[in-house]
Amino acid sequence: MTQDLGISMRLKGGHYLEEAVALSLQDSSVFVMEMYQTIAERHNKGVASIEHII
Repeated sequence: MTQDLGISMRLKGGHYLEEAVALSLQDSSVFVMEMYQTIAERHNKGVASIEHII
């Protein structure tokens, strides 16, 4: 799906974005900052780092 949108999966942001899309498909009521927090915890990163990379 991300390749159809022209998002390169060679970059970290592409993988994080893919995770964010998967999270939003699982629970459509999740907020953006909650998605960033979940992704940050999975990868031992800061929320600001995830937000910047995406």
